[in-house]
Amino acid sequence: KWNRITETALKINGFTEEQCRDPKKQTPLQAYYKFRKWALDRKVKLLAGMHIGSFDVQFLQMLEYRSKFNKWPFGFSFIDLHSVAFGKWKESLSHNTICNLLGTELEPKPHNALEGAKSEWRCLKELLKTDLPFVPEFTFDDLSEPETSKRQFI
Repeated sequence: KWNRITETALKINGFTEEQCRDPKKQTPLQAYYKFRKWALDRKVKLLAGMHIGSFDVQFLQMLEYRSKFNKWPFGFSFIDLHSVAFGKWKESLSHNTICNLLGTELEPKPHNALEGAKSEWRCLKELLKTDLPFVPEFTFDDLSEPETSKRQFI
């Protein structure tokens, strides 16, 4: 289920299959190692996003259990933007509609997971009116490569 590349996913993310399978690009597992290190260095270790339980958490858990760590470090409580927005407006709203209602920047198209996460954080910060600073910029370049550089397909 997780090792295939679908036409729908290619269209949403703006990639070709050749780009996805480029051996020079980091694998999802390599990217996960970098994300995991970054996330665990944060004061608050709580995952949040739009419909986070329907894809993101499942995908990250699958990567975790295929990793050298094999122990889910994020717990099982998450903040879902859709649910928080439903609590405010009492209707099911898209990410773009929530951004427009809050006056926050829309996620650029095609979809990019990092830019989407940043857009969702801006919405949640506005909805929850927290004093938390914006999550520090995450870039894969700031972190060292995982112990193995062998290409791993998932």
